[in-house]
Amino acid sequence: MQPLSEEFWDYCYIHGMAGWDIKQLSPAVRNYLDTITDPHAAILSPACGRAYEADYLLGKGFDNITLIDISSVLVNELKATFAGKPVRILHEDFYSHQGQYDLILEQAFFCTVAPADRDRFIAHVYEMLLPGGRYAGLFFNERVGSRNDPPYTLDIDGYRDLFSDRFEIKRLEPCLDSIESRKEKEIIFEFVKKCKK
Repeated sequence: MQPLSEEFWDYCYIHGMAGWDIKQLSPAVRNYLDTITDPHAAILSPACGRAYEADYLLGKGFDNITLIDISSVLVNELKATFAGKPVRILHEDFYSHQGQYDLILEQAFFCTVAPADRDRFIAHVYEMLLPGGRYAGLFFNERVGSRNDPPYTLDIDGYRDLFSDRFEIKRLEPCLDSIESRKEKEIIFEFVKKCKK
C-alpha cells in the first residue's frame, strides 16, 4: 500500500487509525473561525478529516462550505453526517480540484506534502484563492531537516521562507491555545494572497 494514497487513508479510517483526529474542533481553529464575519464566505477545507470545522460553521449560519478528501470511506461518512446541509463534499485529489475561495483552512495537511512538492502545493493554494483570500490554520512546529516520511514539518522561519513570496504574512506564531497533547507543537498562521505584479 502506497503511503498517503487513497488506499492508505481508507485503511486508516476503516481500522480506527486516524491518530491526527482529536475528536473535536481545535480551540485555536474555533477562535480563528470566530473572526470570520461573512456567513457567505466561500470556505474550503482540503484533506478535511471528520470536518468538525464544518459543523461549527453551520451552527454559526455559514452556507458556502466545501470539503475535500481523498478517502472514499471518509467521504461517504461525511455525506451521511452532513446530509441535507449546505456543505459540498467532494471525493477528490487536492491538486485536481478547481474552485475559488475566500478562505482555505489548513489543519495538518501541509505536513503530508513532501518537500519536493511544496512549491506545487503553495502555487495551487494561491491560484484557488480569490483576490485578498486567506490561507489560515495550524501547522506543526518543528525544524526536522530532511526526512523520508511524513510528517514533513518546519519551524516558523521555514514556513515564512516558503510562503512569503506569494503571501502577506498576517500571523505566524506559536499557538497558545492548543489542546494539551499538542502544546508547543503547533503554529497558528494567517496568510493573505498577494496580488500578482
